Amino acid sequence: MDTLRFNNIVFLMFSAFQLHLDQGEDKVSFDGIVRHLYDIDSAALNNKGLNELLKPVLEDGKRKSLFKWIDKSSMLLIIHGHADVAAGASQRAAIEGCLDALLRPQQQQGRLKFRGLEDHLRATTPDEATRGIKRLRSR
Repeated sequence: MDTLRFNNIVFLMFSAFQLHLDQGEDKVSFDGIVRHLYDIDSAALNNKGLNELLKPVLEDGKRKSLFKWIDKSSMLLIIHGHADVAAGASQRAAIEGCLDALLRPQQQQGRLKFRGLEDHLRATTPDEATRGIKRLRSR
């Protein structure tokens, strides 16, 4: 049954993550490319400005962007909605490169900083606290 795939999954409201009770790792709710954007200058970049910036990656609706704000100056940016951004997709690395190339000038101008999800999780979880704790990972 198709509904059985949702057993042991807790969907967290306003979160980009699902809590998997039967697995060793929790997952991002959307199968796609994730970047942690932080130190965002919201006067220079807002949701509308970020969507404009991401147009080359989104390719006129082929892919979708999702902004999961953490606080006033940081968010998880998720590019999803097409098979080419799924884990293991052959074009994923090229799309990640394009996304990073779009974000890099914004970082150089001091409008934001960015890093991959794994780097974000390593930076926010002290090593001694990770013993015995399930790590969050993207798909």
